[in-house]
Amino acid sequence: MNKNGPEEIHWVRRGPLSIARLYGGIVFNGQHYIYFPTCPIHGAECDHLIRSDVVRARRLKAAQDAKKAKAEKAKAAPRTGDLFGDD
Repeated sequence: MNKNGPEEIHWVRRGPLSIARLYGGIVFNGQHYIYFPTCPIHGAECDHLIRSDVVRARRLKAAQDAKKAKAEKAKAAPRTGDLFGDD
């Protein structure tokens, strides 16, 4: 990830970057930020700008974690028997 700007900017509506609320994002210090009126994790009102590369990395990690959890769940599930009933 690029380290040229903050990962998140909080409480956007109270500052000069409030214009991002109207357009869904903004370019700030050469970095593109995406506006989130609600927290993507908790669903609570948060009013954040999150850098686009950080959003991409978090979504990728969440997808990988979900895939890993699904694989572990399938591995831990008990077998219900053979197709022809030859237990």
